[in-house]
Amino acid sequence: MRRRVHRLIAVVGIGALLAGAAACGSGRGDDAGGGSDSTTAPAADQVEQFGDLPSPCGPGQPSGTPDRAVDATSVTIGYGDDAGFQGNPGSNHQMSDAVRALIDWCNAQGGINGREVKGIY
Repeated sequence: MRRRVHRLIAVVGIGALLAGAAACGSGRGDDAGGGSDSTTAPAADQVEQFGDLPSPCGPGQPSGTPDRAVDATSVTIGYGDDAGFQGNPGSNHQMSDAVRALIDWCNAQGGINGREVKGIY
């Protein structure tokens, strides 16, 4: 169980890095030449994806305290950036923005194995 939690935390961290890179912008402008404006919801049997992998987040039956920073109702992760560095104020705040977005995304799916993900900046 400990290994599983460590892997899940690693996946969440990698996802934050990827989301941070994506937050920098794609360089694409508005698509005036068409595109899809579909607002239909995904099918009920469609599994939430994390890239091309199934999402590590979702409901579960949490019990006990299997590891440090994990209790019966939550998983706590720490994160940060260089935003307070006096030499370059505001630097890398996108990383923290990405972690907060990933935490919200995961909690919307039921957390990690039913445990709410909490972040400490």
